[in-house]
Amino acid sequence: MESLIPIDSEEEITIAQEPIVEKEVVDETEATTKHQAEEVEAQVLAEEELDPLSILDKKVSEIVLNFNSSSDQNSILRNEIMTLKAQNELQSNQIQNLEDKLLQKDQKIESILKKISPLLGGE
Repeated sequence: MESLIPIDSEEEITIAQEPIVEKEVVDETEATTKHQAEEVEAQVLAEEELDPLSILDKKVSEIVLNFNSSSDQNSILRNEIMTLKAQNELQSNQIQNLEDKLLQKDQKIESILKKISPLLGGE
C-alpha cells in the first residue's frame, strides 16, 4: 500500500495556479528521447565491437551520410553562387549605365563651356 504524504491546502492551490509551460515538457521529452537513443547506440556499439563486418557497415553508412550531407550543402552553395553572380551582373550593368550617363553629362558640360567661354572673354 502506498504511503500518502499530507499536503497543505495552500500548497495545492499554489501548485494548481502555476502555469504549465509546454516548452519545458517538450525539452524534457527531447532530453529523454536523446538519452534513450544514446543508450541504444551504446548498446549496439558494444555488440558490434566484436563483429568487423558490422563495424565496416557502420563506417560505410557514416560515409554515405556524410557524402549526402556534403552534397546537399554543395547544392545550396551552388545556388547561392548563381544568385550572387546574377546580382553582380545586374549591378555591373547598373554601374555601366551610370558611367555612360555621367560621360554624356560631362560632354554636355564641355559643350556649354565652349559656347560661353568666348562670351566671358576666355579662349
